[in-house]
Amino acid sequence: MFSGGIKDDTLHSSQRRLIMRVKNTGMKELDVLFAGFMASIGEHMDARMLGQFHTMLDLDTPTLYRTFIVQQQLPEQLLDNLVAAKVLEYARSGSLAGV
Repeated sequence: MFSGGIKDDTLHSSQRRLIMRVKNTGMKELDVLFAGFMASIGEHMDARMLGQFHTMLDLDTPTLYRTFIVQQQLPEQLLDNLVAAKVLEYARSGSLAGV
């Protein structure tokens, strides 16, 4: 995290907003995957990673489902997205067992 008041508050607010967003994708499997990923790495995300996560979530739900639940390759628009690659790795690790 940044050191110093306003930047810390802004980053923390962005993290909270993202946590709410990942819990409301409209598909339970995605909600569980993204919330679990955020719980495992969320506090270590900097502003750039938060932005990449938002960019990833801007994709339509069926694309997110195919990418992360069916575990296909990342779509072209996410090939340079470090967060998307980490989420895919997290999904492949078996994080959704029992969902």
